Amino acid sequence: MMLRFDDHFADPDGLFAALAAALTDLSPREQYEFTAALALLLLNQLPSREAALAALSEAREVVLAARPPLKETSP
Repeated sequence: MMLRFDDHFADPDGLFAALAAALTDLSPREQYEFTAALALLLLNQLPSREAALAALSEAREVVLAARPPLKETSP
């Protein structure tokens, strides 16, 4: 299964706002737990283990690509 990267929702900004609202008033731990629960619910919607693993890999790559470069330290 190929993962979709296009915006196919009628109102992607509204969906993002709903996600942000769902996290409002949650502690950092609760936000982490919410995100994990949401990820598991969404992964369960995929048709195969391979598709789920591809989604996990892609999400990790997105996060790592946004990571600022490490600063080199002088010895």
